[in-house]
Amino acid sequence: RLGQWMLLWLRAQGLKGADDEAALGYLLEGPAALAEGQRQQLRQGVDDVHMQMLNLSRDWLNHLMPHVLARVNRVQYGLLGPDHLQRQRTEDGGLDPPAPRSRRLLAVPFVGKDVPSAASEFSHPDVLIGLTVLAYRYEGLRESDLLQVVRNLQERLQGEQGPYHKRAAAKVYVGW
Repeated sequence: RLGQWMLLWLRAQGLKGADDEAALGYLLEGPAALAEGQRQQLRQGVDDVHMQMLNLSRDWLNHLMPHVLARVNRVQYGLLGPDHLQRQRTEDGGLDPPAPRSRRLLAVPFVGKDVPSAASEFSHPDVLIGLTVLAYRYEGLRESDLLQVVRNLQERLQGEQGPYHKRAAAKVYVGW
């Protein structure tokens, strides 16, 4: 099923030059499983950019997605909560430095239920992206994230010219 959704997305991105059977076979099974005619169709009909997209999509479907979907949100990964985002008192009475930006905005590993690891981060960038997307999907935007987005939109609105209702930032806000 995920392969069919991925193919639909690839078609929306302009993938052409290969029929659905060849493209789906490539995504799910790889080039070795295709008939020679299908491999030739992909080699000659698909441009370099879309071939790269097919390869990345195949990696996501066959390697990264199973790994990412097997993880449990708030047990093995998640977003830092408001209490972890603020500076925390240490045992000796001092203050921990605030969390770095990468830990504030991206998913972090957890060592147990609702217990983020103290300092580690995910090493594979694609896994980090996948877990971050899932964390925001499951947990939603934090209030601080929403306020930052609104502030950013206000700054964009102030930097644009013309009547307020015709400015690009105002149209984005109305679309929300």
